[in-house]
Amino acid sequence: MLFDHGCDSSTSWILGLSQLCVLGVGTNSLMYYAIILANFIGFYNAMWNQYHCGVFRLGRIIAIDEGLVLAWGLYFFTSYVGYGFWQ
Repeated sequence: MLFDHGCDSSTSWILGLSQLCVLGVGTNSLMYYAIILANFIGFYNAMWNQYHCGVFRLGRIIAIDEGLVLAWGLYFFTSYVGYGFWQ
């Protein structure tokens, strides 16, 4: 389980950084922290709940799967309209 959650946390970090690159948020520090926190709060809360309750609960919407689909949509949209759309 430690290896699995370690890989998940690494993936969460890489996903957050790639979203920052796609959106071009290098100079806007408020947006930088908002995107990073949005990626980590859900992961941290789920792991904290599993650690203390011993059960990993998922609702109808699984944040990891739907989050990846939303990120892919963001990447495809940016590839279609161009990087300048976010500036």
